[in-house]
Amino acid sequence: MTPNRLADLERSAWRSNFDDGLFDLLLGSMLLLNWLGSVVPNNRLLYPFFFAIVGAYVVVKRVVVLPRTGVARFAAPRRQRKVLSMALLLAPLLLGLAVMVLTSLDGTSAAWLRAHPIVFHAAFPLMVVLVFSGLASLLEVPRIHAIGVIMALAFGVDLWRDSATGFLIGGVLVCIPGIVLLTRFLHRYPPLTPEERQHAR
Repeated sequence: MTPNRLADLERSAWRSNFDDGLFDLLLGSMLLLNWLGSVVPNNRLLYPFFFAIVGAYVVVKRVVVLPRTGVARFAAPRRQRKVLSMALLLAPLLLGLAVMVLTSLDGTSAAWLRAHPIVFHAAFPLMVVLVFSGLASLLEVPRIHAIGVIMALAFGVDLWRDSATGFLIGGVLVCIPGIVLLTRFLHRYPPLTPEERQHAR
């Protein structure tokens, strides 16, 4: 088998990691939880559900997806892309936490940020678009570009119009393709036999 053919097969296996729609459902569910937080009396009660969604993602991936696809081992460059993707996802979370801490302190920088909220209101949705564009390129999954735009608009509506409707609409728009992809995946890939699973390792 030629190196080009091997590279094509590895790329196909890499992209198949996201053909199950679980990543879409994970992000869409988080948007819907943000919307739900605006309609319940105490949105802090919903915080554990964000962790529960991530846990459900991991469990379904292991219990439902891997028995159908097996475990693929990728070359070092793609493993590095996976690490970079995780770092790219963590970066805005850490930046958001830093901004929250900064604005809660006394000082010139904190006072300036509180007096000019438009800076954060404009920068945060832009950061979301850039992060998801980077993810789409690293993971080679073009639809993540669209997910990033939807999420940026959802947060933008919340920040600019003080309305959580964007979270509701965005969550539905992201979840629907996820449901379609997961349904198609389950029909296309039956569970592997023990022999097939061993061969896929």
